[in-house]
Amino acid sequence: MRTGKEKTSPITGLEGKQRLLFFAFCLITAAVPVLYPIVKGHGMFFIEDDFVTQHVPFMTYLSGMVKQGIDTWSWDVDLGSSTIQAFTFYELGSPFFWLIALFPQRFAPYLIGPVMLLKYLTACYTAQMFLKRFVKTAWNAVPGALFYAFSGFQETNIVFNHFHDAVALFPLMLVGLELVMDDTDRSARTSHGLFFAMAVFLNAVVNYFFFAQSVIFLIIYYLIRFSVFRHPRQLLHDLPRIMFYALLGGGLAAVVLLPNYYYVLQNARMSNSLLNQSHFYDFRHFMYILKGLLLPGDIMWDETALLHYYWTSTSAYLPFFSFCLVFAYMLKKRDWLFQALSVFIVMSFLPEANSFFLLFTTDYHRWWYGLVMLGALASIQVLQEPEVYPLRKGVTIQAFLIALITAYVFYAKEYDILTESYVPALYHPVRYLFYVALTIPGMLYAWFLEGRKRPLRKPKKGWILLVCISVSAIVTTTYSEYGYKHTRSLKEDDYILMMHVAEDYPAIEPEYRYRNTDNINILFSNSDNTSGIMGYTSTVSPALAEIDKLFDYYSEHLTVHKPDYAGLPELLGARYMIDSGLNYSERFSEWVRISGKELYRYTSNDVECVVKTYPASKIGYRVRNYITEEELRKLPVRYRGVALLYAPCVKDDETGRRCGLEPVSSEMMTEVIEKYPDHAKDDALLVSPVLDELCDRNNAEHVKGFDRDVHGFTAETDYAEDSAVFFSIPADEGWHITIDAEPVDFTDAGGLMLINVPGGEHTIRGEYHCPLFREGCIITGVFAGVYAVLCVFRRKLLI
Repeated sequence: MRTGKEKTSPITGLEGKQRLLFFAFCLITAAVPVLYPIVKGHGMFFIEDDFVTQHVPFMTYLSGMVKQGIDTWSWDVDLGSSTIQAFTFYELGSPFFWLIALFPQRFAPYLIGPVMLLKYLTACYTAQMFLKRFVKTAWNAVPGALFYAFSGFQETNIVFNHFHDAVALFPLMLVGLELVMDDTDRSARTSHGLFFAMAVFLNAVVNYFFFAQSVIFLIIYYLIRFSVFRHPRQLLHDLPRIMFYALLGGGLAAVVLLPNYYYVLQNARMSNSLLNQSHFYDFRHFMYILKGLLLPGDIMWDETALLHYYWTSTSAYLPFFSFCLVFAYMLKKRDWLFQALSVFIVMSFLPEANSFFLLFTTDYHRWWYGLVMLGALASIQVLQEPEVYPLRKGVTIQAFLIALITAYVFYAKEYDILTESYVPALYHPVRYLFYVALTIPGMLYAWFLEGRKRPLRKPKKGWILLVCISVSAIVTTTYSEYGYKHTRSLKEDDYILMMHVAEDYPAIEPEYRYRNTDNINILFSNSDNTSGIMGYTSTVSPALAEIDKLFDYYSEHLTVHKPDYAGLPELLGARYMIDSGLNYSERFSEWVRISGKELYRYTSNDVECVVKTYPASKIGYRVRNYITEEELRKLPVRYRGVALLYAPCVKDDETGRRCGLEPVSSEMMTEVIEKYPDHAKDDALLVSPVLDELCDRNNAEHVKGFDRDVHGFTAETDYAEDSAVFFSIPADEGWHITIDAEPVDFTDAGGLMLINVPGGEHTIRGEYHCPLFREGCIITGVFAGVYAVLCVFRRKLLI
């Protein structure tokens, strides 16, 4: 009961002790799962897979990189990539990341855990802001906030640090839309619109990938929530104001959206289409999606059943109750929420409708945080008036569906073409049954709740309910963390040693690179010029996709594994490698390890490190020949790296002649490669004497005084005649090349850079500027001015 002295929170709508209880439940429910990896990781939030292979090194590297400037070129991301395009997907625009960036770089790995806790708390509070609008008292919305912040979507995506940023801020867009559509207080119209615009801005800068999904979800939500199909005239009344504030928020985020959506459009990895695929999932896939709705979030790389190694984020489990309360609501009501739930659930089971949230580019369920929110809303509606809803029927439906899934996974088998045998659909029976067991207490609670009145109104029953939800969320989240930690071989102590050894990597000449295959040993380095030739990330320079094509390689997530192809590491300047005994995650052939020449040894954190050298061409050197893409493709894939080491690949003969080069044929390249018959097969190519000869040949023509910095590179040339100079630098559109301060064009040579240079002494300068970043800054500045004017005059301009 309100006493009159208690103040209501403007954010949560809670009053007095309720605010403290809400904070306590959110904090405890989040703290236990967050502390578990921190304690196991000796102060660092440690979960295997993408979390420690991508997010920890990314956040550490980026926290130091942004102090040098934003519109820069990151030499350490694969062969080099735009800082903005490489890291905006991974939290560059997130306010949570900028909290980490405020501290010295060395603290970053140890701040990720506390910031993760803050993300959970933010998700609780933003969800409460939305849900409180639909219940009789704000306290009735508290279970829904816990449902949303600790759902199966959060559990299964615990390895994706940046997903939690989007989940934490998404409810603000829903709140903003509700406020814009609320005409009860006309004096606050502009203030409500400005809130919506700011919510759009925050979601846009946090993650452009999730922002696109959120916008599509919001459009469907608006059409259903406000019955636009039944009252089309309302569209003419509401749409202009909604669009104005949505565009205002988008304009504020132009500095992020423009360069990154342009990047997506030109990136070959993002252009895959699902339009020609099946219109329906097969039954096995159908059951997998149903499992994702009803059972706790699974471990994506090692699923318990149905689909193995399936990274689609398919989980919408609501802690403790799962979907039984949602089913009870849908059996009783036929309102807008029933319609919205029906539409989104049906879309989940149709491949094309599911991929609609990503504009038909890929088939993920990474928009399910929106479905979770609606499921949480339906559940709290039932909990505040359980006597109205057929809870036992909802429990029966859920029990039947879980039993159906269980029966299917225990008895179904599928033919595996690799093993030429039938394999079961159940991979981990004990873990699967544990997930099923976790749903039983919630169904029993709901079963006995039917007919009872307002369990949250009475303190004792309210406490029991919230404790059950909190304990369920703690168990499922912690178990997901345990699963991700213990299904891989990398241990915390080894990782921390690898991290500290990488910090001590010695600087090398700027015209060379390290021979690496992952992120840890490059991105943790504190030295200059420690870039490598590989990176485990999907947001690299679009030019690198051209290299992949030359080796018939395609992946939505990775670039070609360069050390596997003879000649390719040598082409890219991979002269150095650190063999510490810890870099067992590096995938190198034994031929490579044996062939490396020891340069010197040093000790880092009691770990002995050996610096090895390999034949490699410097980053910039003069070339005299070219090979066309057509001729290159006539060669076996294993020969193509050596061919590129001999001559850069150009699109056609016209391009090659324009650069003043002589052509070479595939037959000629075969003769060069097979000059040493004993080394012209299989892995022997990786240490062929041909590689030594070609590297010596290229280095004899290298540019003088090559140097690089965060803005680009500088090289001096002194060739007797006009020459074509090859640089193993991604031919990204953002490069602006000058020779003696005069702008010149460069040629795309299979994704790398070819520059025509006049004879004599000259200075080549390459400066990188992210495409559309400056234009985005200007647009953001203009819209920021508009936003400021509206803030000042918001009570007079009732827009």
